[in-house]
Amino acid sequence: MEDHTQKMLTDILVSGEKQGVFKPGNHRLTASIIKAMQQEWYLKQWKYKKLKVSVDQFADHMVGMVEAFCRV
Repeated sequence: MEDHTQKMLTDILVSGEKQGVFKPGNHRLTASIIKAMQQEWYLKQWKYKKLKVSVDQFADHMVGMVEAFCRV
């Protein structure tokens, strides 16, 4: 399962680079870090509940960080 989602994320990043949307880079490593950020939410929901961070806030922030790092 983890390998499958890792490949999906990598493929998205590679495709985005080919289309000129994403910067060139180590897409496998970037995909791995994105996966780790996703896991942070579902493994530590208690922490974000305590911080009053909703799943939508977490997701929006994560997407913003990834876009800032990856976009051309």
